[in-house]
Amino acid sequence: MSAIMKIRLIVMLNNEIQHVNGMISNESLWALGSSSEEDSRMHANNMSDLEEYKSLLLKMKEKVEREEEFNV
Repeated sequence: MSAIMKIRLIVMLNNEIQHVNGMISNESLWALGSSSEEDSRMHANNMSDLEEYKSLLLKMKEKVEREEEFNV
């Protein structure tokens, strides 16, 4: 992978990670304002899914940063 491609991929992953962090924060606020246990549980599940997605993004970013060559 060229240096330009690597930088662009890292920037893209960083942007997505920031976006997911914002979504997690929003879900947290929605959970706090939920009027029912069911709604609160739904938002907690959403946060859990987003945390898992974020974890995968971070692993991908780490792999890209380590790799000198990246075969798609």
